[in-house]
Amino acid sequence: MQGDAEGQTDESQPPPSKLLCRLKWVVLTLNVASMPLFFVAAILDHWLIVTDLRANAGLMRTCNPSGCYFFIKSAGAALGLLFTALIMSILIALPCGILEVWHARKGRLGCMSCVAGTQFIIGILGFAGMIAGTVFLLALVEGYRFYFSWTYAIGWFAVICALASGGVSVYIYVVEPKNPSSEGGLATVLLNWQPQAPTWKSQNALPMRSDNWQPQAPTMVPQQYPGQQPLNGAAQPINFTWQPYIGVMPMQQTEWQPPQQTVTQPAQAENPGWKPPQKTMPQSQEGQILPHQANRQPDQSEGSPQQTSTQHEQVEKLP
Repeated sequence: MQGDAEGQTDESQPPPSKLLCRLKWVVLTLNVASMPLFFVAAILDHWLIVTDLRANAGLMRTCNPSGCYFFIKSAGAALGLLFTALIMSILIALPCGILEVWHARKGRLGCMSCVAGTQFIIGILGFAGMIAGTVFLLALVEGYRFYFSWTYAIGWFAVICALASGGVSVYIYVVEPKNPSSEGGLATVLLNWQPQAPTWKSQNALPMRSDNWQPQAPTMVPQQYPGQQPLNGAAQPINFTWQPYIGVMPMQQTEWQPPQQTVTQPAQAENPGWKPPQKTMPQSQEGQILPHQANRQPDQSEGSPQQTSTQHEQVEKLP
């Protein structure tokens, strides 16, 4: 029982505190700050200011009132160490720090050990580069009065940022709750990642279907209509005739017959002496033309054009 309880406590991962999340932001900020500082310390020429010669010198060149001159034999070892620290910070420490900050709310990702080791290596390389540059410049200005300038301070500040970032990363790695899946590193976390179902529950959420779910056939429940005998028990057979409803009145199950056509008998069958009315045309007075005859074309039965002309003359002679 104790072993089971211990296994459950190991697998359960409490949420990270706000302090650890903020410390991861501090690690990322120190890493980002150290990169431009290393670059500025490597290329600028204000490491030393020689008061006797009124000149300033860096790792690559020296400048005086007459102009700037590159060294014939520059501090190659110091430049190589500083640029190596810069490249490692860009390619390794920065991506791992971004992943840790992005995954800070979910717990350990497995990158803090990589960030801590890389930042310590960067700090050691920067420290070695600063020592090599100091030795080179001291040999160059031997016998003159000089003092170190602001570029030299920027280089050492970059080294301090890198070492501080590594120290904070080690503290986070030790204090942060363990996650068994992250012990193999970032690759193990990404390969073994599986989506998890949400733990929240909603009132309108549908129940989740299990793996052994099988569809069930719908159950038909008989509906009793008016006039139907109630069923005594569910095992009895259902013997009833279906009566579809349209509105409220039920349809009658009778054979359809076409409507009989009733032929009306004429009125002559009732009155033997009945005769249909004859159509009468309006009669005109002698010599007058009715309006419906004004545009009428003369037929052959009405006579020749000479007869029609005589009729018109007679009409004109009428008072």
